[in-house]
Amino acid sequence: MILKRRMNCINKSYPPFRNGDLVGVMSDRGEPDLVKWLGIIDRKAVRRIEGAQEVALDFIAFQPDLLSQTYWFPSDQSIVGCRIEDGALAVMDGPRPLLKRRR
Repeated sequence: MILKRRMNCINKSYPPFRNGDLVGVMSDRGEPDLVKWLGIIDRKAVRRIEGAQEVALDFIAFQPDLLSQTYWFPSDQSIVGCRIEDGALAVMDGPRPLLKRRR
């Protein structure tokens, strides 16, 4: 799974594991807060993390693997994330990202 995030004029790819990059967590101000990227987690596993907070991440697309096509998220939806003390994880629903409507 490869997630894509728009940074300046490019679409930056994020792997499904921690790599030291920063990811944007959408805030009430409209500007994303940058936190450490920790990778992806299944929705069943995220329920077991104490102190996890549901957030919206500012990804715009995903690819199931390097050779697959890119699937773009609708403009009114964002991927569900899990924010913990160390950073943020993207929440998956099986093989697909879990999405929710933006306010």
